[in-house]
Amino acid sequence: MRDIFKEYVIQEGVVLDRVKNDHVRQTYKCTLDGCPWRAHASCMIDRLTFMIKTLMDEYKCHMVYNNKEAKVKRFASKFENLVKNNPQVDVNVIGDLLRENNNVSVDIQRLYRAKRRALHALAKVHAKCFLITNKKRHE
Repeated sequence: MRDIFKEYVIQEGVVLDRVKNDHVRQTYKCTLDGCPWRAHASCMIDRLTFMIKTLMDEYKCHMVYNNKEAKVKRFASKFENLVKNNPQVDVNVIGDLLRENNNVSVDIQRLYRAKRRALHALAKVHAKCFLITNKKRHE
């Protein structure tokens, strides 16, 4: 459920505050005074499923483009395929795509870290495939 709220925050450009954040309930509200936006979700009987039980989806605040929830790990996976198909892609292109598709502005250092992270993940997959191929040859 936390991931869903984080994705919502990035996608909608809102700034939310966690009121309750534990294993059985999640409550978020807008950080600005006077804004009625609020959501509450709690765990169902199966202890795996969360259900949103209260949602006041009226947001009166301005959109935030430089969101603190836009972490490197979260958006590195979004353009992993782009880096895989074109490892030389410029980070400014990645930044433009994030701004266009996700309404989020990310500083250049985070873009470089995200690209490095995506390249590292692809290198791990490549190395794993190489090790599997070598094992089969030696058997």
